[in-house]
Amino acid sequence: MKNNCDIVRDLLPLYVDGVCSQESAKLVEEHLTDCQSCRELLDKLRGEEEIIPGSPSAAPPEDGAKVLERTARTVGFHVVRALVGIFAIVMIWMVYLWQEGMAGQGNYRYVSYGLHEIFNLVILITVAATWIWLIAVLWRIVRQKRWRRYWALALTLALLAGAQIAYFVWMSGYTAHTGVAQVLKVTDQTHVVVQIGEEIWEMETVPILSDLLEEDGTVYMIDYYTRTDRPGWAYLNYVWDIVINGQGEHTDG
Repeated sequence: MKNNCDIVRDLLPLYVDGVCSQESAKLVEEHLTDCQSCRELLDKLRGEEEIIPGSPSAAPPEDGAKVLERTARTVGFHVVRALVGIFAIVMIWMVYLWQEGMAGQGNYRYVSYGLHEIFNLVILITVAATWIWLIAVLWRIVRQKRWRRYWALALTLALLAGAQIAYFVWMSGYTAHTGVAQVLKVTDQTHVVVQIGEEIWEMETVPILSDLLEEDGTVYMIDYYTRTDRPGWAYLNYVWDIVINGQGEHTDG
């Protein structure tokens, strides 16, 4: 109710002068039927309120130019606030995806493992905040019937929220595995052939890992991913031990 009062009070000088749009006039009239304080302000602006002798004179109403200037400042503030919020969401996701890529290669040089874990929590908070913001904007549109003012923000937030959910749906298709493997062949810097038990896999990887692997019968402890929608596909994510006589010896991979 307070938000509606603020809007109507900004429009009242224009309404009194008869220079506001039909849509704004309708909004003002609908609000005045239920709001005594705004009706009193309207009477004051029209000069219909009787001034009691000896009491302070009523303040002169603001002219249309001042009202328009104040309204422009208010709208400008809301636009800037929305842009800052959207920019923050996009930047958080860009940093998150970058450090996820680094972590996927076992590279914690720029972002420590502890900070990487914190980012996982931050991204969940960001997703929740995006959806809460979208619901709040949609509720404001329904309540105030001001689709024209908020449609761009609502559409942008809906796209962001949908993209975030799509990312998590895509990531849910990955399955993580840990196993003991022997490297049969390093095909190139991004492909290796390994044997895990009785199975032979050709895996995608990154140069930082393929450069560490030897084809001399060394047995490694590895982490790798598969996807349910891509049978036979695997990605070598991490090499973290060399197995010697059944024992693990740590290696940087």
